[in-house]
Amino acid sequence: MSRREPIRVLVADDSVTMRTALVAMLGEEQDLRIVGQARDGLEAVEKARALRPDVITMDVNMPRLDGLGATAAIMAESPSRVLMVCAVSEDRQLDLSFRAMAAGALEVISKPGPAPDELRRFGRRVAEAVRLMAEVPVVRRHRASEQGLLSHAASAGVG
Repeated sequence: MSRREPIRVLVADDSVTMRTALVAMLGEEQDLRIVGQARDGLEAVEKARALRPDVITMDVNMPRLDGLGATAAIMAESPSRVLMVCAVSEDRQLDLSFRAMAAGALEVISKPGPAPDELRRFGRRVAEAVRLMAEVPVVRRHRASEQGLLSHAASAGVG
């Protein structure tokens, strides 16, 4: 399926370095348009509601509300396609992937190491995932209680 309009992307990451890198890499793609940035999970929920992006790249470990809690809230309030981007050890990757999918994320991609070639590969992988995800139908999820989201955010030890 071919799109005429650029894919609208919201980038949510508390690391200014990673957020800037994602915005720069995705911004180079002609079929992608960065519509906003968020520094934490609560800001991601607010911007998802206001901007209605096609796809959100979401860090896992963020202040105020982690990426898992933010994804669950977004899927309940203003559903969007979420690509979880994380820096976790290999032994925690599988558990995080299942938790991210349960919250509503469509895919989990590991953040790159410091080598420039790793960052370029990561950028290409994220851009391709965003393109693929833009074609997936969005389904609203039932909202967990506010207390459930807050306790989840407090107990999340991933990222």
